Amino acid sequence: MALTIFNIAVTVEATAETTSNPAVSKYFYVVPAPVTVTNAAPLVLAATSFFTDSGVAAAAFEAVAANNGYSTVYVNGVPQMADLITLSTTTLTLTPEDGETVELDINTPIVLEIVNLDPETTVTVTT
Repeated sequence: MALTIFNIAVTVEATAETTSNPAVSKYFYVVPAPVTVTNAAPLVLAATSFFTDSGVAAAAFEAVAANNGYSTVYVNGVPQMADLITLSTTTLTLTPEDGETVELDINTPIVLEIVNLDPETTVTVTT
């Protein structure tokens, strides 16, 4: 028998549905007294000085998922550039660029929002 190349042909229909499953945590802080923030004197805020969405004192910040999460900081309702923020589970640090001075008035709100995604994909194959 001569050599033959066999080719298997299969028609498959599939659908995929992905759900992002976001987990959103928000933390709120209100500046208790006027403060001047510079690169040499950044504003360092402990997680315990923030309140959660439910109005209770935060014990720590939620960790930001390495490849499926992000955080946004709002000062007086304005989102801040990521390079000016340093975040850990215990502190939030706001550091202006060299030469910049930021004056925060009493009662200025600072909001930290952390979004972690836990994507889930369901694939249905029909032939």
